[in-house]
Amino acid sequence: FTLLLVFGTLIAAILPAAVGGGGVLVGLGIVFFMSQGVDMSVFALNIVTLLGIGVGIDYSLFYTSRFQEELRSGKSVDDAVLGANSHAGKAIMFSAITSLIGLISLVAFPVMMLRSVGIGAVAVIFAALLAALTLMPALLAILGHRVNRFRIGPDWAKRNGFWVPLSNWVMKRPWMVLLPTVTILVLLAIPAGSMRLGTVDATILPDSLESRRGFDVLREEFGFALKTVIPVGYTFEGSPFARRNIDNAYDIGRELERLDGVSRVISVVNLDPTFGPDQYEVLYQSPESITDVALARIVRETVRDGAILFLVESELHPFWPETRELVTEIRSLLPPEGNGGTLHVDGGASEITDIINALYGKFPIIIAVVLIVTYLSLMLLFRSVILPLKAVLLNVLSILASYGALVFVFQQGHFSGLLNFEAMGVIEATLPILLFAIIFGLSMDYEIFLLSRVAEAYDRTGDNEAAVAEGLQKSGMIITGAAGILIVVAASFVLADVVVVKAIGLGLAIAVFVDVTLVRALVAPAIMRIAGPWNWYLPGWLDRILPEVRHDA
Repeated sequence: FTLLLVFGTLIAAILPAAVGGGGVLVGLGIVFFMSQGVDMSVFALNIVTLLGIGVGIDYSLFYTSRFQEELRSGKSVDDAVLGANSHAGKAIMFSAITSLIGLISLVAFPVMMLRSVGIGAVAVIFAALLAALTLMPALLAILGHRVNRFRIGPDWAKRNGFWVPLSNWVMKRPWMVLLPTVTILVLLAIPAGSMRLGTVDATILPDSLESRRGFDVLREEFGFALKTVIPVGYTFEGSPFARRNIDNAYDIGRELERLDGVSRVISVVNLDPTFGPDQYEVLYQSPESITDVALARIVRETVRDGAILFLVESELHPFWPETRELVTEIRSLLPPEGNGGTLHVDGGASEITDIINALYGKFPIIIAVVLIVTYLSLMLLFRSVILPLKAVLLNVLSILASYGALVFVFQQGHFSGLLNFEAMGVIEATLPILLFAIIFGLSMDYEIFLLSRVAEAYDRTGDNEAAVAEGLQKSGMIITGAAGILIVVAASFVLADVVVVKAIGLGLAIAVFVDVTLVRALVAPAIMRIAGPWNWYLPGWLDRILPEVRHDA
């Protein structure tokens, strides 16, 4: 339906869906063969399919639209194919490059789900690009003018439509458009500042599954997973009940009890708050003769030659950020000086802490690399130092707005009844990374589609204001159609039973909607109108060393 609305003819509407869908199938076939030798997450198939459909149809849609425009200008079929390849082909190529820059960064993270999506996304985007640049021009050359047959909807090329008055309005009132729109984007992004990273448990599953029902019974009847137990091992030389080791273990036990968030410490030196090292030395003079059943069990389960185990209990949820802070504080404790002992902290909370630290230790570096490489790619394409900067900053704003929506809905629990999920109070730690990679690439697609038309008009006229208006008019319907398809596909993920899949779908749908309605239609052209000729500024020394990306077919 969306493609029919964009093109108005049945053949033109079917073509992008067929070529894009074919590219997706090829990409998924590549993913299948790769999975025979590389472990792939089960989530990767869903996300990679979404990406493949969105990107594949986007590329084919843009190419077909440009071919129709070339035909309307009076060119022959062969020249129209060459013209579409010269302009749309180059934009599609750079769109794919920017998408790949973001998505291939997922391979750098030490989590199988992220690596799987990164590998699969590279395969489907490459297949979509190949289909758009080889199969599509071949089909268009065969179809020729028949691509416009079987008209069902309006011919937007012969109408002013919505985009002409919008572009004229934005050009006349850029500041009036820019300031309130940016304010809205900032307000949407504000909840992201309170994002709490964590991980998930069985509550992400639907109530119909046995594992979820069992988890609920254990939690409600026995308090399962409502508190945290952090095992802390203290290793040393000699007998655990030698006076020196009892003194050291006693000091460690007291330090653990004093930490914020600790409700109880279980160990052989945390039995009674009135006991000191002297009492424990007497108590353990003959540990094998202990008759108290509970004490004998603690000794049996927590003491070995050269090691004592402390079980640190907390009322904090195992997956909360506060629990990770507690783990960090425990790890910062040092055994008493001069004893040569070592503390070892383990358990689920510690493993989650290590995973999140590993992910977000790399994430800022990955963000910087992606932004820089994307900036350089766009500078090469548009031969400007200003336009790439604007594109990167606006993409970041779209991503932050998506993060804000994630926090508002899935962390704070708004609309949980409508969307049928239970809020956990945290955002699953891989989601911000995954959405950054996906949204950055897709948003940059739309930016390149818009800027390529603006740059083409500016090269022809030299008039910045007229070029921006023309670029918005000629790309607006195509960008809206492409985004509409992706929003529908992403929003369908909200119907999934697993909360993480819901979050990916909703986050992506909101980001694309905000990007198309606010960023590309209003903010981007308003900034370009205000910047004027500075949009195209490139220092002379840089102009001389940059390679030329020509429009030749």
